[in-house]
This record gives sequence, C-alpha cells and structure tokens, in this order.
Amino acid sequence: MARNIIPTAPGGNQLSRDADKNRGMDAYVHLCFCRNHPMEHIAKQDGRISDSIFLEINLAIIKLPNILISNDVSNKTGVNCKAASDMLEELDLEVIYTRTDWNDSAIKMRLQAAEKYELLIPNHVGLEFMMNLNNG
Repeated sequence: MARNIIPTAPGGNQLSRDADKNRGMDAYVHLCFCRNHPMEHIAKQDGRISDSIFLEINLAIIKLPNILISNDVSNKTGVNCKAASDMLEELDLEVIYTRTDWNDSAIKMRLQAAEKYELLIPNHVGLEFMMNLNNG
C-alpha cells in the first residue's frame, strides 16, 4: 500500500493477494488487454466488486523500462512474466485485436487464453498514459 492508498474494492481475494505478494507481483499494476478478464468475473460473483470501469491506456506504456507481460494470470504457479519486448511475439494478439469468429471452438479457446494476459506496470500508471478520461 505505497502512498497509503487502500483500494475500497480490491479485485483479488485474500488468496490472490497473498499469491501476488509471494511472487512479487504486488509491486505491479495489473492491466488486461481485453474488456474481459476472468478475475473480474469471479470478483463480481464473489461480491467484491459490483461495477467495473475499464480505463483505456496508451500502448506507448509498453516502451517504458521494466514493463512485464504474462501469458496467463501473473500470480499463477508456473507462469513466467517476461519483458514486454521479449513477450509480444509470444502473445496471440490476433484473436484480441482482429475480427475473428468467436463461435469457432478453437478460436474461442484462443480468446479465453488471451483474456488472461496481463501487462504489468511497476508501481503505478501515470495519468499521461490514461486516455479518454472525460468520457465518463
């Protein structure tokens, strides 16, 4: 809780927060590539959050030093988090950013995997990377 900011509605449960701390992921802001993330769905089911607000972040943030990307939920055992420059080629961005047939079971499986990708930003996301903040 750097800067003494305490989230009023943390997305993760205690197990998830403990896993973040054990893996050192608590030092990062976790961003998703999609407007869906499996952890959001679980947090809503558990009643930890009721409404989600997704902020659009400028992709230029990927060029900052020490940015990591994971190809699954980052605090999951066995998941590797790598430098963004090393990881981008491993990600299935086609299924996220292009029009694909999500009714096709193989494509749907690819999408479900891609929805778990995380972009990990050390400490905080600066306001200069947040876009469309006036569209509330």
